Amino acid sequence: MLGFLSETSWSPYAVGIGIGISSWLSFLISRYPISCSTSFSRTSGMIERLLRGKKVEQKPYYQEIELIGDWQSTLVLGMVIGAFISAILSKDFSLQWVPDLWETTFGNKPLLRGIAE
Repeated sequence: MLGFLSETSWSPYAVGIGIGISSWLSFLISRYPISCSTSFSRTSGMIERLLRGKKVEQKPYYQEIELIGDWQSTLVLGMVIGAFISAILSKDFSLQWVPDLWETTFGNKPLLRGIAE
């Protein structure tokens, strides 16, 4: 029923074309590029604001970039949710503390992996 949506891997060419078309549509409709990096900065700033209060807003970067959720934040959230749904549909979902390649090379200790990151 789901066809290609339940595949564990997709053609990188088809995915690249899809992302390219999405990027064109983003520029055409909203005049903004598809991007994630500012959303990560804003999210870390919002978390820091929860811990440190308004002091975070005094940083020059956050005076230029407001600490708000916007469409880019929604895009990042949608990517995470979409990846989860894709893993469930393809029956490829599993909880894993240490990636297979890391385990083969360094062992299966999550603490060592966390320190190395």
